[in-house]
Amino acid sequence: MSQITAQLMQLPHGKDLPLPSYETAEAAGMDLRAAVPEMHR
Repeated sequence: MSQITAQLMQLPHGKDLPLPSYETAEAAGMDLRAAVPEMHR
């Protein structure tokens, strides 16, 4: 598997969200969370 380097910026309204991570050992990619404002849900 090749590695890539990515820069992340956690914005203030998403400060409590976890960083991207592999949720299972068989995962093909990382799970990302979205900091969607309450009014857009």
